[in-house]
Amino acid sequence: GGRGIAAVTAWTARASFGVFGVAGGIVNFILKAVVFLTVLFHILNSELDPAVRLVELIPVNDRVKDVAVHSLTRGVRGVFVSCAKLALFHAAFTWVTFRAFGVHFVYTSTLASGATAILPLLASWSVSVPAALGLLAKGEGLKGVALVVMHWVVLIFVDIDIYQSEIQVVHPYIVGLSVVGGMSVWDHALEG
Repeated sequence: GGRGIAAVTAWTARASFGVFGVAGGIVNFILKAVVFLTVLFHILNSELDPAVRLVELIPVNDRVKDVAVHSLTRGVRGVFVSCAKLALFHAAFTWVTFRAFGVHFVYTSTLASGATAILPLLASWSVSVPAALGLLAKGEGLKGVALVVMHWVVLIFVDIDIYQSEIQVVHPYIVGLSVVGGMSVWDHALEG
Protein backbone atom coordinates (compact mmCIF):
# COMPACT_ATOMS: atom_id res chain seq x y z
CA GLY A 1 0.00 0.00 0.00
CA GLY A 2 2.10 2.86 1.33
CA ARG A 3 5.30 1.80 -0.41
CA GLY A 4 3.63 1.61 -3.79
CA ILE A 5 2.17 5.09 -3.47
CA ALA A 6 5.55 6.46 -2.34
CA ALA A 7 7.29 4.83 -5.30
CA VAL A 8 4.74 6.18 -7.77
CA THR A 9 4.98 9.64 -6.20
CA ALA A 10 8.79 9.59 -6.37
CA TRP A 11 8.73 8.43 -9.99
CA THR A 12 6.16 11.11 -10.91
CA ALA A 13 8.23 13.80 -9.20
CA ARG A 14 11.42 12.71 -11.04
CA ALA A 15 9.61 12.58 -14.37
CA SER A 16 8.03 16.01 -13.91
CA PHE A 17 11.37 17.54 -12.85
CA GLY A 18 12.95 16.04 -15.97
CA VAL A 19 10.20 17.39 -18.23
CA PHE A 20 10.36 20.84 -16.62
CA GLY A 21 14.16 20.83 -16.85
CA VAL A 22 14.05 20.09 -20.58
CA ALA A 23 11.28 22.63 -21.14
CA GLY A 24 13.26 25.23 -19.19
CA GLY A 25 16.33 24.53 -21.29
CA ILE A 26 14.34 24.92 -24.51
CA VAL A 27 12.80 28.20 -23.34
CA ASN A 28 16.25 29.45 -22.25
CA PHE A 29 17.68 28.60 -25.68
CA ILE A 30 14.81 30.31 -27.50
CA LEU A 31 15.15 33.47 -25.40
CA LYS A 32 18.91 33.65 -25.97
CA ALA A 33 18.43 33.05 -29.69
CA VAL A 34 15.80 35.80 -29.92
CA VAL A 35 18.04 38.28 -28.08
CA PHE A 36 21.03 37.37 -30.25
CA LEU A 37 19.11 37.63 -33.52
CA THR A 38 17.48 40.91 -32.46
CA VAL A 39 20.84 42.48 -31.60
CA LEU A 40 22.36 41.11 -34.81
CA PHE A 41 19.47 42.54 -36.84
CA HIS A 42 19.88 45.98 -35.31
CA ILE A 43 23.64 45.96 -35.78
CA LEU A 44 23.33 44.94 -39.43
CA ASN A 45 20.65 47.56 -40.11
CA SER A 46 22.53 50.34 -38.37
CA GLU A 47 23.81 53.11 -40.61
CA LEU A 48 26.79 53.66 -38.33
CA ASP A 49 29.55 51.06 -38.06
CA PRO A 50 29.31 49.21 -34.69
CA ALA A 51 33.06 49.71 -34.21
CA VAL A 52 32.56 53.46 -34.45
CA ARG A 53 29.85 53.34 -31.79
CA LEU A 54 32.06 51.27 -29.52
CA VAL A 55 35.09 53.51 -29.91
CA GLU A 56 33.00 56.65 -29.32
CA LEU A 57 32.74 55.55 -25.70
CA ILE A 58 36.52 55.86 -25.22
CA PRO A 59 37.60 59.33 -24.03
CA VAL A 60 40.45 59.99 -26.50
CA ASN A 61 41.02 62.39 -29.38
CA ASP A 62 39.59 61.81 -32.86
CA ARG A 63 42.87 60.64 -34.42
CA VAL A 64 43.24 57.85 -31.85
CA LYS A 65 39.57 56.92 -32.33
CA ASP A 66 40.09 56.60 -36.10
CA VAL A 67 43.10 54.33 -35.58
CA ALA A 68 41.17 52.27 -33.02
CA VAL A 69 38.17 51.86 -35.36
CA HIS A 70 40.45 50.81 -38.22
CA SER A 71 42.33 48.30 -36.03
CA LEU A 72 39.18 46.90 -34.46
CA THR A 73 37.44 46.49 -37.82
CA ARG A 74 40.50 44.90 -39.37
CA GLY A 75 40.96 42.52 -36.45
CA VAL A 76 37.33 41.39 -36.35
CA ARG A 77 37.26 40.96 -40.13
CA GLY A 78 40.48 38.95 -39.94
CA VAL A 79 39.03 36.61 -37.32
CA PHE A 80 35.86 35.97 -39.33
CA VAL A 81 37.70 35.54 -42.63
CA SER A 82 40.26 33.18 -41.08
CA CYS A 83 37.48 31.07 -39.53
CA ALA A 84 35.71 30.83 -42.88
CA LYS A 85 38.94 29.94 -44.71
CA LEU A 86 39.84 27.31 -42.12
CA ALA A 87 36.40 25.73 -42.21
CA LEU A 88 36.31 25.59 -46.00
CA PHE A 89 39.85 24.30 -46.30
CA HIS A 90 39.49 21.57 -43.68
CA ALA A 91 36.13 20.49 -45.06
CA ALA A 92 37.50 20.31 -48.60
CA PHE A 93 40.70 18.55 -47.49
CA THR A 94 38.71 16.01 -45.48
CA TRP A 95 36.38 15.35 -48.39
CA VAL A 96 39.26 14.84 -50.83
CA THR A 97 41.36 12.63 -48.56
CA PHE A 98 38.45 10.52 -47.33
CA ARG A 99 37.26 9.95 -50.89
CA ALA A 100 40.80 9.08 -52.01
CA PHE A 101 41.27 6.62 -49.13
CA GLY A 102 37.81 5.04 -49.56
CA VAL A 103 36.57 5.95 -46.08
CA HIS A 104 32.88 5.70 -45.20
CA PHE A 105 30.82 8.63 -43.85
CA VAL A 106 32.62 11.17 -46.03
CA TYR A 107 29.99 13.90 -45.82
CA THR A 108 29.45 13.63 -42.06
CA SER A 109 33.20 13.73 -41.49
CA THR A 110 33.52 16.69 -43.86
CA LEU A 111 30.89 18.61 -41.91
CA ALA A 112 32.55 17.68 -38.60
CA SER A 113 35.95 18.78 -39.88
CA GLY A 114 34.62 22.17 -40.94
CA ALA A 115 32.84 22.58 -37.62
CA THR A 116 35.95 21.72 -35.59
CA ALA A 117 37.87 24.34 -37.56
CA ILE A 118 35.36 26.99 -36.46
CA LEU A 119 34.72 25.72 -32.93
CA PRO A 120 38.09 24.52 -31.69
CA LEU A 121 36.84 22.11 -29.04
CA LEU A 122 38.72 19.34 -30.83
CA ALA A 123 41.54 19.65 -33.31
CA SER A 124 40.34 19.21 -36.88
CA TRP A 125 42.74 16.29 -37.43
CA SER A 126 40.82 14.33 -34.77
CA VAL A 127 38.08 13.74 -37.36
CA SER A 128 40.50 11.45 -39.16
CA VAL A 129 40.98 9.13 -36.15
CA PRO A 130 37.66 7.24 -36.50
CA ALA A 131 38.31 6.94 -40.23
CA ALA A 132 41.78 5.56 -39.52
CA LEU A 133 40.26 3.02 -37.11
CA GLY A 134 37.81 2.03 -39.85
CA LEU A 135 40.69 1.55 -42.26
CA LEU A 136 42.53 -0.47 -39.62
CA ALA A 137 39.46 -2.69 -39.21
CA LYS A 138 39.51 -3.32 -42.98
CA GLY A 139 43.16 -4.35 -42.75
CA GLU A 140 44.52 -1.12 -44.18
CA GLY A 141 46.35 0.16 -41.11
CA LEU A 142 49.09 1.89 -43.10
CA LYS A 143 46.50 3.94 -44.98
CA GLY A 144 44.90 4.85 -41.66
CA VAL A 145 48.19 6.06 -40.20
CA ALA A 146 48.93 8.02 -43.39
CA LEU A 147 45.48 9.66 -43.20
CA VAL A 148 45.97 10.81 -39.60
CA VAL A 149 49.51 12.05 -40.30
CA MET A 150 48.34 13.98 -43.37
CA HIS A 151 45.58 15.70 -41.41
CA TRP A 152 47.91 16.47 -38.50
CA VAL A 153 50.61 17.96 -40.75
CA VAL A 154 48.06 20.04 -42.64
CA LEU A 155 46.70 21.34 -39.33
CA ILE A 156 50.15 22.45 -38.22
CA PHE A 157 51.19 24.25 -41.39
CA VAL A 158 47.95 25.48 -42.98
CA ASP A 159 46.22 26.77 -39.85
CA ILE A 160 49.23 28.81 -38.82
CA ASP A 161 49.59 30.23 -42.33
CA ILE A 162 45.92 31.24 -42.51
CA TYR A 163 45.98 32.83 -39.06
CA GLN A 164 49.16 34.76 -39.81
CA SER A 165 47.87 36.00 -43.17
CA GLU A 166 44.49 37.16 -41.88
CA ILE A 167 45.07 38.28 -38.28
CA GLN A 168 47.99 40.68 -38.49
CA VAL A 169 47.09 43.33 -35.93
CA VAL A 170 46.75 41.06 -32.91
CA HIS A 171 49.38 38.98 -31.15
CA PRO A 172 48.54 35.22 -31.20
CA TYR A 173 48.82 35.11 -27.39
CA ILE A 174 46.03 37.68 -27.11
CA VAL A 175 43.86 35.72 -29.56
CA GLY A 176 44.40 32.56 -27.51
CA LEU A 177 43.55 34.35 -24.29
CA SER A 178 40.38 35.78 -25.80
CA VAL A 179 39.21 32.36 -27.00
CA VAL A 180 39.96 30.66 -23.68
CA GLY A 181 38.50 33.59 -21.73
CA GLY A 182 35.31 33.54 -23.76
CA MET A 183 34.96 29.79 -23.33
CA SER A 184 35.47 30.03 -19.56
CA VAL A 185 33.19 33.02 -18.93
CA TRP A 186 30.01 31.81 -20.64
CA ASP A 187 27.80 29.02 -19.31
CA HIS A 188 28.47 26.86 -22.35
CA ALA A 189 31.90 26.81 -23.98
CA LEU A 190 30.39 27.11 -27.46
CA GLU A 191 29.01 30.56 -26.63
CA GLY A 192 32.50 31.87 -25.86
